[in-house]
Amino acid sequence: MDSEKRFAKLEARLRQREEQLKLTIQHAPTGIGTVDLNGRLLTVNAAFCSMVGYSEEELAGRPVNSITHPDDVEMAERRLLRLRNGEVEQYRVRKRYIRKDGGLVEGMMTAAVVHDSEGNPFLYVAHVEDLTERLKAETEINQSRERLAHVTRIQMIGEMVAGIAHEINQPLTAIATYAQASGRMIRAGMADSEELLAALDKISRQAQRAGDVIRHLRKLVRERPSAEEAVDLNALIAEVVPLAEVDARMHDSTIQLDLAAGLPPILADPIQIQQVVLNLVRNGMEAMGANDPDEKAVILGCHLGEDDTLEITVRDQGSGIPKGTDEELFQTFFTTKSSGMGMGLAISRSIVESHGGRLWFTRNPDRGSTFHVSLPLAGGGDHETG
Repeated sequence: MDSEKRFAKLEARLRQREEQLKLTIQHAPTGIGTVDLNGRLLTVNAAFCSMVGYSEEELAGRPVNSITHPDDVEMAERRLLRLRNGEVEQYRVRKRYIRKDGGLVEGMMTAAVVHDSEGNPFLYVAHVEDLTERLKAETEINQSRERLAHVTRIQMIGEMVAGIAHEINQPLTAIATYAQASGRMIRAGMADSEELLAALDKISRQAQRAGDVIRHLRKLVRERPSAEEAVDLNALIAEVVPLAEVDARMHDSTIQLDLAAGLPPILADPIQIQQVVLNLVRNGMEAMGANDPDEKAVILGCHLGEDDTLEITVRDQGSGIPKGTDEELFQTFFTTKSSGMGMGLAISRSIVESHGGRLWFTRNPDRGSTFHVSLPLAGGGDHETG
């Protein structure tokens, strides 16, 4: 009799635990489901039903691929096969689901295989976190950052307008001079073909010079959605240097390049990274305003960093960052300049961090500061793990 009572109590306890487990799964805040080895849904909880817009009855026995985005089906089947064959114990992957109303759900799914008492695969269990709202919020934040980056680019170009006007006016003046001289020689009957060709060649070079400045400006000021691509950082820096040199001449400064050869590419939006580089170089030149002319060099470098990164460095010989401002330096609206909105460093750090990188500064042992931009190499990220 005692053994029967103990067995009955044990059985009741097991039923209670099973019921608690069912309730826990059913009311979990994230989607949970089980799938048989043929890819059909066995059970789903309330959160998963809410996520995809179907009832539990509608989903029971339904192929999971029927609610999977068509572009994700092949990947899902390939990963499940690896799981079933014991190649991985579990995997985590971004996956898209089609709602009953036709809407799209972005999810982060973690899947594992459950074995029977003999160690054979029995079913799959999946945990799905709905990323839709988070990704929507991230998109809105990114769009706001892009708009702010564009505004700060326009502001930066506005601050450079005097130097840019001078830079364009010089080749235009030269073009007018060569054209007038050619015209006088022709009217006087003194020109031969070689002299005219030489003058035309000079006109062409000066037009190219002015055109390069305008081309760089147009790329920087154009408003556009962020677009990442494989980028050669050395080439990117070389392209922005002519604009930086325009500002350098206005500050009686020079720019020295220290670029390591043969660097691998990074994945980045080239215009945004050029904006960061140009802003840091301009800050360096402004920091050296009181220096003697032979002590106004900004050293712009690029080399391999740690942990599969490339590092851009901008070193100046200025007065240095005032002590006590380290934490505030990258905050919006904080500035150590007599004029300025205090947006440059804040938006620069935001841009770098959106690329998975880091922006910081160090004080030079002799004088001035060095700003460092660390960016991950291309191919370092993946939505799948396991």
